[in-house]
Amino acid sequence: MVRVGGDITKTVNLLNKSKRPVRLQLIDNENDLKRNSVSFTPDEEFVIKPKEVVPIELRFNPNMRLPQFNGEIFMKFTNGETRKLLQATGTSHGIEIKLMEEIVSFGGVVQGSHSIKQVQVVNLGDVPCEFSWDVKSIASNFSISPSKGTVPANEDKYFDITFHPKRVDDMIRYDKVRCRVQDTDDLFITLLGKCLDQPSESMKEL
Repeated sequence: MVRVGGDITKTVNLLNKSKRPVRLQLIDNENDLKRNSVSFTPDEEFVIKPKEVVPIELRFNPNMRLPQFNGEIFMKFTNGETRKLLQATGTSHGIEIKLMEEIVSFGGVVQGSHSIKQVQVVNLGDVPCEFSWDVKSIASNFSISPSKGTVPANEDKYFDITFHPKRVDDMIRYDKVRCRVQDTDDLFITLLGKCLDQPSESMKEL
């Protein structure tokens, strides 16, 4: 298993046990390996001498998610005969995480009070994703809980975003609040709200 964007190389040694040199070429059966981001060397015709060992390198560097696959490499000899050399198998797991809302507006909130809204994050990938919100940049007016943790594969998570303004302000705005996600692009959310003064009619003398 390799993550998308990963790069791994495996080596298999080919030994000529005969008393004669052998000329051959390695063949990707039906291009199964090439279609699944696997390449190998040597990929051209070569000669292997008696008792000589030739290293066969297989490289897997997927750039997209791939289900479990199998591919075979054959040896093709100059007389037209082909023999199976080896079978390669692998899979590529990717990260795909999505923020369901990119803008959250709270409207007006009275000074000294607070309002809470939930935002959903969905992990559509094959592996768990660690996240961490940049809460310091918004701490004077907003908070996010949980601020860090893990979203399991193929599951979603809800965040409580709390708007708790301390000063009267007609426009409180934070553009592109960052959520760092492990091994993939960051997520961003914009937070909006305004802080209202306590209405005089709601104040009573006791």
